[in-house]
This record gives sequence, C-alpha cells and structure tokens, in this order.
Amino acid sequence: MKTQSLDALNNMSINTMRASRQDSVDRSFEKAMQQALVEKDEKKLREACQNMEALFVYKMLQQMRSTIPEGGYLTAGSAEKIYRDMLDEEYSKLIAGSNGNFGLAKMLYEQLKNNKTG
Repeated sequence: MKTQSLDALNNMSINTMRASRQDSVDRSFEKAMQQALVEKDEKKLREACQNMEALFVYKMLQQMRSTIPEGGYLTAGSAEKIYRDMLDEEYSKLIAGSNGNFGLAKMLYEQLKNNKTG
C-alpha cells in the first residue's frame, strides 16, 4: 500500500518536472525567435528553428513511448523514467541536428525568413 503511494508521489514529481522543463523550453524558444527576428540574425533564426524541431521530435518520441505498455517482471522506477526522458531529449537533439534529414527546421526557417523580409 505504501509503495503504491510512493510511486504515485514519484509520478507526480516527474510530471511536475516535465511540465516545468517544458514551460522553460517554450519561453526560451519564443525569446530566441523574437531576438533573431528583431536583430535580423539568420544564424540565430536557424538555431532557434533547429531547437524547435528538436522540441517537436522530443514530444513525438514521448508520445510514441507512451503507447508501449509498461509491465513485465520489473516495473520502471522514477530513476528509469527520468533517464528515458533525458535519453529522448538527447535523441531529439541528434535527429534535429542531422543535416536536415527531418526537415521541419528548414521549412520553419524558410517561412520565418520570408516573413521577416516581406
């Protein structure tokens, strides 16, 4: 009984941590995007777009992982969940930085660059 309440508490703290990190990332992306547009700095704009793509891939990986049922002989503890989040975050950075193979950053950059000048 106490183990279940500890697991629930751990899950709540992990979800709170995720939400806090997500809010922080959203604000930093918006700030970087605005700064790049105001300064008309294409390098900063490209970097902000690549960060947005990484965020999109990260969310996609999270949703994909949520479809896999947990279970089996061992249940995932809070440390494993945190590790998976960190691993997904690193995967998303690698995918987004892989010479435009995903392509969202490039499309976003072109759209914002055109809006900036037009």
